[in-house]
Order: sequence, then structure tokens, then C-alpha cells
Amino acid sequence: MNHGIYTALTGSLANERRLAVLTNNLANLNASGYKRDLPLFSTVLAGQGAAAGASVGVREQVAAAVPDVVWTDFSAGSLRVTGNPLDLAIESDAFFAVRGAAGQVYYTRNGSFRLNGNKELVTVNGDLVLSRQNPPRPLVVDGEDVKVSRFGEVIVDGQPVGSLRLVRFADRQGLQKLGGLGFLPTPAAGPPQPVNEPVVAAGVLEGANVDALRAMVSLIEISREYEQQQKVISTIGDLNQMAASEIAAV
Repeated sequence: MNHGIYTALTGSLANERRLAVLTNNLANLNASGYKRDLPLFSTVLAGQGAAAGASVGVREQVAAAVPDVVWTDFSAGSLRVTGNPLDLAIESDAFFAVRGAAGQVYYTRNGSFRLNGNKELVTVNGDLVLSRQNPPRPLVVDGEDVKVSRFGEVIVDGQPVGSLRLVRFADRQGLQKLGGLGFLPTPAAGPPQPVNEPVVAAGVLEGANVDALRAMVSLIEISREYEQQQKVISTIGDLNQMAASEIAAV
């Protein structure tokens, strides 16, 4: 393959990957607790055959960027005051434990909670927020005056009814994203470890850690790079076609 086309093609594929991740970050700009993703790339050397004038057996190498992994930025987002006692934010590296409709337990930083028809604390999707009890159970909040202490204790009408189950992981990069706001543990992340002294803020939500201005600037840069790479591919293709026609005419 022509060196120029190979470099431009791999570059455009890398930018397509960057664009997909970036647009997903922007789509979750207003999602509480969302953690932005960043694509990482590896540089590989591809043999292109013997270079002109090179010794026999010597192959010219062309560097190219190929997608490697998607790295999640777990830095904290800014806190937004809502005044709703069921809106919670964690001021540490911990996660809320949640049980989905299918019974699967996952973990999230999104503390936008509410009550279902059974007075159970649930996420915006209706998934059950779990307590610190063993085995973990849903938190029933049946009363008028609801407060959540900084240690995650839920108090209803002056009486404690349970505590939030908050956990952390040895390696958060080992977590697997579930949708936009959930995470599943993997062997790389290690088992969930209970947080004995969590710091929870009530009446506030953690925003997404996406910098909208920086993301828009990156979006423009990627679009320009991609357009230039497509022009290079098109131009080299035209030149190759012209060269082939001239050779055929000889």
C-alpha cells in the first residue's frame, strides 16, 4: 500500500474513534456522575517492502496509530446544589451499589434518587439502591422528614432506617462501563470493598466531568484533521490512477 495512503487512512480511522468517544462524552454532558472517556492509541510499525536503494531484505517501516483502549477519567465532577434530600453526591472515590431489574448489582456515581411505589430508594431508572446490610437490601424510606448524614446513614422522621452501601475498587480502570452511568467489576478491578467512613453530601448532585468548551475545541480539531486526511487519500488515489494510465499508454 502507498505510504501516504496508509498513513492518512490509519489517521482517519483513529480520528473516527476519537470522534465517537468525544460525541458520547458530549451526549452525557448533563448526566449526573458521568465519567468521561479518552481513547488511547498505540504506535505500530508496518513493513512496506524493500525501500528504493535499500539492501536486499531491508524493509521500510511506516508508523501508524491504532486504537488501543478507552481510558475512563474518574476525576470528580463539580457539585450542583438541588435542595432535594434524595439527591446525593459522594465526596470520595466510592460508588453507590445498585441492583438492576434483572438482579444484577452494579455501581454508579449518579446519586439522583427517588422513591418508588413501595417507598424504596431507587435510581431514575427504577433500580434499587442497596443498603450496607449483609446481604444488601433495598432502603425503605417511609416518612415525611428524610435526611442522609455525611456517613451515608438514612434518617426518616428522626429514626435511622439503614445506611447506604458504598464501595471502592483497587483499580477503577478495571471497571467495565454499563450504559452511560453504571460500572461492573471485573477481575482487573478487584472485588468491591465496603467504605466504612464514607463522605456523602445531601441535596447536591455531582455533575459530569466533561469540559464542554474543551470538548467542542477538540471536536473542531478532529473534524479538520479528518477532512485533510480524506483529501490526502483522494489526491494520492488520483495520482496513482494518472500514473497507471500513463504507463498503460507507453
